[in-house]
This record gives sequence, C-alpha cells and structure tokens, in this order.
Amino acid sequence: MDYFNRMCMNIDSNETLVPNDEVQEYHNEEKPTFVLENPPEWKMEDNCCKCGKTFIKFLQPRHHCRSCGNSFCSNCITKKQVLPQFGYFDQVPVCDDCFIIPNSMPVLKKPYTLSVEQYKAVYELQKLDKKGDYINLISRLRVLVTEDIHILSHSWVKYWVGKRWRNFFIVEACKITSAIKVASKREKLGFVKLDIKDERPVARRISEYFFKDVGQNEWIYADVPLNGFNQEHDPYIKSPRFRRNVKKLPPPQIPNSFENTDLVFCPGLFNGLLPVRAFEQVFPVLEQEFKGLHIYRVDSHPLRGCEENMADFERLFTYGEGRDAIGNLNGNSHLKDVIAIGYSKGMPDLMTYMANYPEKTKKIKAIFSYAGAVGGSYLADNINNIVDSVVDENKADKYFDKIITTMCPFVDLDKLSEKIGSNYSRLDDLESSPSSAINSLTTENRAKFIRDHKQYFESEAWNDIPIFTITGSVTPKDVPYFQESSTRTLEKYDKNNDMQLITEQAQFPCDMNIHLGYMNAHHWDLAFQPFPKAFLSTKLKHPFPKLAAANAMWLLCAELGLAT
Repeated sequence: MDYFNRMCMNIDSNETLVPNDEVQEYHNEEKPTFVLENPPEWKMEDNCCKCGKTFIKFLQPRHHCRSCGNSFCSNCITKKQVLPQFGYFDQVPVCDDCFIIPNSMPVLKKPYTLSVEQYKAVYELQKLDKKGDYINLISRLRVLVTEDIHILSHSWVKYWVGKRWRNFFIVEACKITSAIKVASKREKLGFVKLDIKDERPVARRISEYFFKDVGQNEWIYADVPLNGFNQEHDPYIKSPRFRRNVKKLPPPQIPNSFENTDLVFCPGLFNGLLPVRAFEQVFPVLEQEFKGLHIYRVDSHPLRGCEENMADFERLFTYGEGRDAIGNLNGNSHLKDVIAIGYSKGMPDLMTYMANYPEKTKKIKAIFSYAGAVGGSYLADNINNIVDSVVDENKADKYFDKIITTMCPFVDLDKLSEKIGSNYSRLDDLESSPSSAINSLTTENRAKFIRDHKQYFESEAWNDIPIFTITGSVTPKDVPYFQESSTRTLEKYDKNNDMQLITEQAQFPCDMNIHLGYMNAHHWDLAFQPFPKAFLSTKLKHPFPKLAAANAMWLLCAELGLAT
C-alpha cells in the first residue's frame, strides 16, 4: 500500500507500471517530469508601470501581469494568455511586453541604422514642437524624409506622425454631420435614443468617441470651431478652459495638385460579393477633392489564396487592368508612384506579390495596413478546419454559401442577393478550393510566409517603404449579433480587436511600421458603407467616418512628401 501511494503521489518517481501484465513488474527508467516555475511575486507599486496613473481602491484598482508581476491599470493591461510554465492553464492577464503570439513572426534584421546627425535632427524637431513652431517642424521633417526615409523609424518621429494623422482625422470628421451626430451624447429611453445637452466642443466629441486610448485628448490641437464646420449653432456648447496656452496644429502643408502619385486599394476577402464595396462612396469624393489624384482598385478574386491572387496584382501593376474608384472595370491604367492601402486580406495579398516581384513594385512609396491581416487571424485558424470539411473543390461555387454561413452564421447572402444584388462574376475563375483563401489567413501560414521570404523583408526594397497601421478596437456589444462570439474569442488574446483581428496581427514586425491609432470601429465599419436593413442588425449601419480616415491618409503622405 505504501508503495502504491508512492507511485501515485510522487510526481518525481522514475518507476512506471507495465500495463496489460498480470504480474506486476517494475522497471526503472528515466521519465521526463513537468516542473512548474515559480511565478513572479506581485509588485505593489502605487502607480501604473505604463501610463503612471495612481491606483485608487475601487475606482482605479491595481492589476498584475501574471508573467512579470508588474502593476498596471485596467486600461494598460488588456491582453490575456495561457502561462502553463507558471501553472496558469486558463487565460490570465499579461502586459504588452510579456504577450507572445503563437506562430509569431520571425525577428527581422533591419538593413539600416540612423546616424548621429539624424538623431540630432530629431532633437531639433522636438525643440520646434515644444516652441509650437509647427510650420518649420513640418517643413524640416519633409526634407529629412526626402533625404532618408528611415528617419520615420525614430520613436519620436513616429509619435509626431501618429499625432498628425489623428489631427487630420479630427478636423475632417468635424465636417461630417453624421459623424458629429453619432459622437454626441444621447440618452436611451427604451428602444429610442434622445439627443441631450452636450456641452463638449464638436472636436472633443469626435476624438473621445472615435479614438480608443491614444488620441482622445488631442482635440485640443485641432483648429476647429466649437460648433464644428456646420452652420447650425449649438447653444449648449461651452468654451473649454485650459491650464496652459495650447497652440493649434496648422492646416495641411501640401501641394495644390498630385500629378505623380496614384492611390491603389487592395480589397479583402469576399471582394465584390458583398452588397457594397469598401470605400465605395469615399474614393470618388477623394478624387474630386485632390486635383490630379487617380484611384485604382486591384480586381482581387474574392475566394482565392494570396498566391493565386498574385495574377490580379500582375494585371494592374503590369498591364493596367483593374477597377476605378467606383468599382467599374478599367483597362487603361498607367500607374505612377503608388500609395497602397491594404485592407483585411488585401494586405497579405499585396505582401505576397511584393515578395515575389520586388522589381515590379518599386513604385510603391508607402503602405497603409488598414485593418490588414498581416499576421493572419485566430478566427481563420478556427474556420479553416470547418471549411475543409464542407468544401468540394469541383463544386466550390455551390459551397460558397456554406463558407459564408460559417463566418456569418445568420446571414444567407445567396438569398439576399436576389433582392440586393451581388457581383458573382469572378467565381468562374476559381481554380482551387475557397478554403485556400481561409488558409492564407491562418496565423501559421502568415508566419511561415514571413520566414520563407525573410531575405526580402530584411532587404532595403522592403525597409525603404513606411507602413502606416490603423486598427479597430471594439467590444462584443459594438458588433453585429452574429459576430459577438468571434469578438469574445479574440478577447482571450487581446481586448483591442476589431472582431476579426487583434492589434498585433495587423502590424508588420519592423521599425518602419507606424501605428497611427486605435479606432472605435469594427472590421466592416472601418471600410464599408451601411449594409442593407435585410441583415437585421443595428451594428451594420457603419457610422465610422471613412471619408475622414481616407482624407487623413492622403494628407499625411502629401505632407511628408511621399505623395506629389
């Protein structure tokens, strides 16, 4: 009996029973044992290690990272992860520095280093910022970017570029009546929302509603009238009082016309199959606002993998065949220098083409990862196995509705298309199973792609291109009812997710990546106009001001000298 207890209770025993043997024999053999590490002691600091907020019992409680033991406020510790080495087999809070993404991207070497002169130049920019001499700051930074694009990898320059883009966004959004209405305070009475007295200036409403975390207080730098740019006077708005003099940022310092640079949009999954196209009503307005600007869309196949879709990029970049700003087919495009926007799967599609044909993409001067699936998505990991079980490669178009149902369980696009209308014209071009598109978005596939093309992503050809990243951040109550479970699934990894991707998956792991902001919008809201009411969800009205975001992207490139 004692021996039995020792065998069952002592995890370090190196003696094992031989199964299926009437006579019990004991064999001495080495067995690997799983030994838990001692978890770090929780540090009882008085302030948050990241933002410096003072902890207040109940009002601002202290939270600890289970991996390092440091103290954080609730806004600064948003990620969760399993830590089996410490005995945490369920999701537990971890800080940004300790969070590790499974199938993570490889560590890439940068082929450049900033010189002492560049660091001195950035120091001079900081002094101009403190003085409020923004005109000279903008002019000097444009010169530095022209001399060496890698100046954008400096941390302070990233800070300024992000601040400038958010400033453009606030100013542009204050021109949109629908955005102001959404951002204004409203009181819910049953199923009806009533407007109430909102004493905040319009710029403050926009920044506090559409930005998460960074950017919410930057309305003070926006040169916007209290009532916005609308003629209607709001008598309830009160003029804010500041403890110090705040100098407004100047209007965009850009050229009058753009004859040398085009904008290329790389659409995502299900391109052309949904009732509306991404930026459908935005891009035509953008072409009118900026003289000489031409916008082209890559006519990406909606259901093929990234490698197969290289043919669509080849048609645009080599033969000029794609779609125009509205979405109509266009075969007479003559691309000049390019600013590219990669939305959702469009970003890995673009990266795949660039890695395989670097000589044909030298015209690309900057990339916007607009909720781009750079690192794939955990949802694709879950969906991939399901899709493989329902898809017949010989009859892929008949199983398309099943794939849609897997991703949007309560939406039947096949039936809705009879009433709404959709573009199914390219399903005849489907050479492989639609599952290849989903497989291209798995985290394992995206990490493998970076590893396989590591030489290119460490080369100057890639690192000479700045990547501006814009991500969404929502909660389950902010998304359509059929996407709530997806959002909760992603919250296990990061609370900052847009119902399809977490923040880390939208950013490329290099110093030339610049995160511009967390937006209060889900994945579809960032790019699509309102979906038809037939979808039966109030979360598909998509109030996010996409025109303001697109304008801000182009204004930023123009001011930095990347678009001319």
